[in-house]
Amino acid sequence: MKKYVTLFFLGLGLSSYAQTNPNAISLYVDMNLEAEYFTFYGLSYQRFIAPNHGLQVYTGFSWQENYSLGVDYTYNRNILSEYLSAFAGIGVGMEHHSENSILGVNNFYLFRPQIGLGFQIPTTNFGIFGAYKPKFDLKTYDTFDSTPITFGIKYNF
Repeated sequence: MKKYVTLFFLGLGLSSYAQTNPNAISLYVDMNLEAEYFTFYGLSYQRFIAPNHGLQVYTGFSWQENYSLGVDYTYNRNILSEYLSAFAGIGVGMEHHSENSILGVNNFYLFRPQIGLGFQIPTTNFGIFGAYKPKFDLKTYDTFDSTPITFGIKYNF
């Protein structure tokens, strides 16, 4: 019985600590609503550097042998409850398009503002998120893609 009580409080402590953990790793889908061949699947790592401020690095790939790399800054705030949060941020990234892409071999250097919502699943280390992240090409100073929507699942540790 003593073991079960200890395990219960250990689990309770770990799950409540997860709400304040400074690290998160995510699996995400960066969907293009106009052209599915520009949809990227990826992995990201986020580190909170202050209570509401986070830095995130990400990498992704598409089925057209394209890949993306980038870094984002996000400002996060809880809204309505401790489990629902809103975030806004900016980032820079690079997308490489291979010869299989309809754009041909090319590198795009991108500026990516973002706004989104996250939900921390109560009593777990897992959460889900969604964001609108348009892409602006830094070489031509033009809109590269205005329709990407990102969805993902994250694990806090």
